[in-house]
Amino acid sequence: MIKAKLERAFASYPDSSTFYVAYSGGLDSTVLLHLAKRAAKTQSSKRRIQLKAIHVHHGISAHADRWSEHCRAECERLDIPLIVERVSIRGSGGSFERAAREARYAAFNQYLSCRDVLLMAHHEDDQFETILMRLMRRGDGSLLAGIPESRELQSGVLFRPFLNVRRADLERYAVEHNLKWVEDDSNKALCIARNRIRHQVLPKLQKQEPQLFVILAELVHGHRRLNALSSRLFKALYPKMCVAVFNGEVGLSLKVLRLLEAESQRDLLRWWLRDLALAQPTAASFERVWNELIPAKEDAQPRIDWAGLSLRRYADAIFVVESDFTGESQSEDSDVAESWGELGKREKIRGFTKKQWQKRLRIPPWQRPFLKVRYGGSSDVGAKILDVIDMRNGRSIFTVADSHIEER
Repeated sequence: MIKAKLERAFASYPDSSTFYVAYSGGLDSTVLLHLAKRAAKTQSSKRRIQLKAIHVHHGISAHADRWSEHCRAECERLDIPLIVERVSIRGSGGSFERAAREARYAAFNQYLSCRDVLLMAHHEDDQFETILMRLMRRGDGSLLAGIPESRELQSGVLFRPFLNVRRADLERYAVEHNLKWVEDDSNKALCIARNRIRHQVLPKLQKQEPQLFVILAELVHGHRRLNALSSRLFKALYPKMCVAVFNGEVGLSLKVLRLLEAESQRDLLRWWLRDLALAQPTAASFERVWNELIPAKEDAQPRIDWAGLSLRRYADAIFVVESDFTGESQSEDSDVAESWGELGKREKIRGFTKKQWQKRLRIPPWQRPFLKVRYGGSSDVGAKILDVIDMRNGRSIFTVADSHIEER
């Protein structure tokens, strides 16, 4: 029963008092809003629940204002507070769809607090469309993972209660309860890959194999069970694989990684990226990890770039690094700056050159452009003090004074 899905959603988060519904005004989110209202009322005898809706106004369609007004009217009728967030999107094709998705999540993250729950109406048909899209893009072995039922957001958590509910069941419920919803004309545009899969590919496949959705559901369920098992094993192994460097960055030890079988190495790397909540590299980029990054000489500096991120090597470990820093450094206080100098190439502090200090402090190459190694002042015994400054914020990170290293 569809109603039970929402009751389970509320029961899954007993410590949460605020639930948001991502409400577009379409069929799926309309059913979600209606059922969430009923489930919240049922739960009200056990705890206080505040239900709100968020509508993201993309400003793309000529009907966008009308959709927002429809959402306002429905929320007023149901006595549910509504937030309408306007966003602007740039891009084209796949990049436009990605930009729209990122804008939506940015809008959601503005309002959620740490224990809040965002409910979204993705259903089983969406799940299989996603899997087929990844398959067509020659995705890796994680393609069967599909859309996750839940995941952490910047604040709060996202939960999808309809992932094993067919769209036809949602439509049946909406008709039976005389619900009103809007139709987005872009959902029929065959220039969009997902729409071609929805309107052309899936119907033909289902005609050839009537049990297609049952088979796909079993595959997804089996994959998730194996993935959960792998995740538990990798979590147990992970502490032994961590390599820490300067400034708190943690990488994956290649020495330990090489002890695993080839497929397990790949699975572990995918799990690590998912655990960091990062986008998975393309299949081509993933292959470059094994062909270029891992076999590279220890003094080489290979990098694999994708989605604004880079996989880098240092200290026989793999690190995920954000796009290179290009900002201006913060100006230092003039009185302080006059008493400090930047450590030269051959100058030494406590018997070590700047390069040697970088190695001793395990400062990886990608951090060095925005870290200034400077010296100044003197200790009681006359030794100079070495300081490492983060030029992005002007903050002192490490100080070498007397015979020890202090972290600030």
